[in-house]
Amino acid sequence: MNYTNSQNFIYEAFISGRYVDPRYDVQEGVLYDSHLIDANTDTAVDLFTDPKSTLYNSGLYGRKSNLEIAGKLCPPEAFSVTGITVTASGQNNEATWLKTLQSVHYAFYVGCKYYKSSLFAHLTVDSAAKLTRNPISVCTYCAAVYLGFSCPNCGAGRSGAAFGEAGAESDFVFCSFNGYNSFKSIPVVIEDSRHFGVRLLLPQSRESRESLNGTLLRVALSGLHARSVS
Repeated sequence: MNYTNSQNFIYEAFISGRYVDPRYDVQEGVLYDSHLIDANTDTAVDLFTDPKSTLYNSGLYGRKSNLEIAGKLCPPEAFSVTGITVTASGQNNEATWLKTLQSVHYAFYVGCKYYKSSLFAHLTVDSAAKLTRNPISVCTYCAAVYLGFSCPNCGAGRSGAAFGEAGAESDFVFCSFNGYNSFKSIPVVIEDSRHFGVRLLLPQSRESRESLNGTLLRVALSGLHARSVS
């Protein structure tokens, strides 16, 4: 069978001719999930397992995941993973926060097989920890976390100093970290019948986890998303 360049691209991405079919629409896409670390309870975090819940009940972050089914794609979908991006953001001492964050272990699996398993420190870092002075606030009334001077969730004005500003209750600042791993040479294909997810292992010591408390972790799988046209 002769394929066009775009059809060949799809065939190579999914290692199958099934999705080179007019009944499928194949586009670039992202599957993501998020977690807010609680240093008191979190030692292991399983992402892509609770897609319906929200973060902060806030219009800023909305749903924590864009999956519809826990750990699976809706049939008859498939996803060819070409990269994983890990993003972390929090309010803490930069050096301590980054050092502890890099000791977090993550593992991406499909079915019973692990395809990536390493420390955050081994990720290709696009943007290391940064200090910013944006007015990042926690709403006194609904506990939403937001940028700016009024809460987008309940409309309340910001009271008191925001994180990272003079007069704030602590000396914490806003830090961010972006790490990336590539699968572009040999993509990993997730079909709708296969369970998948990402497991994060945090430091066992409560003391070590303290600097990560309140850190927002996001994991995004990027690649090609095949879905039915109907």
